[in-house]
Parts: sequence; C-alpha cells; structure tokens
Amino acid sequence: MPAAITPVDVAQIRCPRCWFAAPFVPTAALIWRCARCEWPFTLGPPTLAAAPAFPATTVTVTSPYATPVAATITLNGATIASITINGTAAGALTAGVYIIPAGGTFAAAYTVASPTWAWALPAISATVAAGATALTFAPASTQALPFTSGQTLIIDPAGASDVVTVTGAPTATSVPVGGVDSPHLNGVLVTVAQLVSALNGVENYPLTSY
Repeated sequence: MPAAITPVDVAQIRCPRCWFAAPFVPTAALIWRCARCEWPFTLGPPTLAAAPAFPATTVTVTSPYATPVAATITLNGATIASITINGTAAGALTAGVYIIPAGGTFAAAYTVASPTWAWALPAISATVAAGATALTFAPASTQALPFTSGQTLIIDPAGASDVVTVTGAPTATSVPVGGVDSPHLNGVLVTVAQLVSALNGVENYPLTSY
C-alpha cells in the first residue's frame, strides 16, 4: 500500500454521491469521508490505460481521463505542420512531451510518416522543497498548464504522497499550490485526485439524479 496521504488543504471536493462540494475528512490511510453525506471514499490517482493509436493527420482525439496526461511524441521521420491542444496551437512542432488537459482534445497535421506516442501522468521538472507553494513543469505548449484553481492534486501518487490544492491560475511553467508537506524530487508525477467509493456490496451512489 502507498504511504498515507497527508490531509492538508483538502477542503472542497465535489462528492460523487451527494453531488455537493464538501470537505473530506481523513479516517484511515487513503480513506476519506464526505462531511455532508458521511460516505467514505478512497482518494487516489486515476489509472491510465495504454494510449490510443496516434491519430491520423488532422483528426482530433479526446482524452478520456479526468486528469491531465503527458503525451510523449516520437516523430519516426514525420514532418509536423501543426499541433493543437484544446483548439490552441502548441508552441513546438517537434518530438517531445505535450500535456493534454483533463478531457482535452489533441490534433496534429503531419506528412511523410506517422508519429507514435506514449501517455503518462505529468511530472514536475524541478525539485520541490517542503513548504513550497508552486509546482514547476517544463513548458509543453503555448498554453498555461492544464490544471485549474481549486483542483485537488496528488504529488507522487506511487510514493510518499502529498495532497495539495491549486490556489491560483497556473502559468506555462508553474502551478501555485497550498504548501507542500514533504520534499519531492525532479520527475515526480502529479495527478488530479479521484474519489472512488470505499464501500462494497451496498449502494455506492444514489439511484436518482437531482
């Protein structure tokens, strides 16, 4: 089991059972309880499946994940004329890492050969000290990083995890967050936290919507 996540700055997450934004209170390692409906949930990272095939030239694909993904592109001899992420032109037209926002779109126009890619969670590009109030990422496009104010993030989901909240508007290379509890090394993965019901064999979610 991964190290217990520190319960700092997890103030408002939209509960998938009662549908309201509410504080989540830690009750055990990785188990949190909604302060409104008192339903227990596991707080953790989403699992990424294998990346889809690289899209045909000019064809748009949509990420199925509720967290940003880092798409590492290999050209294989292709010449790229354009890359757009969420409809915005990326700043580079070369092999490298491009970050696709949660549920975001990606399209590329290319000739000569077909590129390939691999998907993973984004990784910080510089060491983060305890008490830091920003996460640094290498620029991947002309867009600001695809995190948004108020999101709850897990730093290093497979190791000594921290939970932080995005406290402002990200820039192209930096995401402002609540104070980080533990130091983290360059290359540590970051993901939007996901809530999954911790109960089995009973009604996990309401049967009606409202």
